[in-house]
Amino acid sequence: MARTSWVGAALAEISGKEHTLVAFSDDMDGLRKVPLNMPAEALEPHLGKPLSRVPDPFGCHPSYAGHNNARLREMLDRFGFTYTFKSSHEQYTGGVFNEGLARILRHCEAVRQVILPTIREEKRKDWSPFFPICERCGRINGTRVTGYDVAKLSVTYVCEGEQAGALGDEPAADDETPARSGSRPGSAGCGYHGEVSIFDGHVKVGWKVDWALRWYALGVQYEMYGNDLIESAALSSKICKVISEGTSRGPVQSFYEMFLDEEGRKISKSVGRGLTVDSWLACAPAGSLLLFIFKDPRKAKKLSWDV
Repeated sequence: MARTSWVGAALAEISGKEHTLVAFSDDMDGLRKVPLNMPAEALEPHLGKPLSRVPDPFGCHPSYAGHNNARLREMLDRFGFTYTFKSSHEQYTGGVFNEGLARILRHCEAVRQVILPTIREEKRKDWSPFFPICERCGRINGTRVTGYDVAKLSVTYVCEGEQAGALGDEPAADDETPARSGSRPGSAGCGYHGEVSIFDGHVKVGWKVDWALRWYALGVQYEMYGNDLIESAALSSKICKVISEGTSRGPVQSFYEMFLDEEGRKISKSVGRGLTVDSWLACAPAGSLLLFIFKDPRKAKKLSWDV
């Protein structure tokens, strides 16, 4: 957020034009595992459901996603960021993504041809950009599309469930590699066969397609990301060109290197390795942290107590 806001400020000074910094929450992703610092007994029954449909284990917000979104916004407000908050759940259910979803369905095979060479051969036959939410059990992880109806703008599906430890097209909580800790028993499918509209939150699309959809629907012009998402960004750019019918390849992009823990590993939010922002601020002013973030964004840096 800090780095992107600096780029926006520089562009505003150069051009005199206003810009909007968007903080986007992927809160329609399925709950794949229970983080180590969360109550397993409250969350495990809801594995596989969209985060926006998982009850808040603390009872203070309508959903687990609502709780986490509130924590995110409290942090951004505390540091004085000027931003517009958007959640995946609101964009899907509010119809903001509907036109883009229709374009993905119309160009489904072209989107598949972008993704198929990048996934294991045994997964290629059944891979779909769409992930329906099961009408019976409410799970999104483990539903498999069995057919497309372009005229009705709908898909048919079966709810098969997700094997323990399996990863679909979505990244893990903090990167695109399988998380190796926390409770992850998988989610059981209910076996339901159904047909749903692709509009208004009945389905979402997989990660790389979702990123392209967001760029297209929201008109994103600049995006920063960590170096672990370079390949995803390249594929999303190709998909954005497909669904925009050649009018856009997505935003101008820039990547940065990772912050590392004391052992030189990437900081993990789900495991809790590395130094938190609050820990830094208990010892030093915010300006020192901003300077640390500002310098050498293309250089991996340790963020630990030694720093």
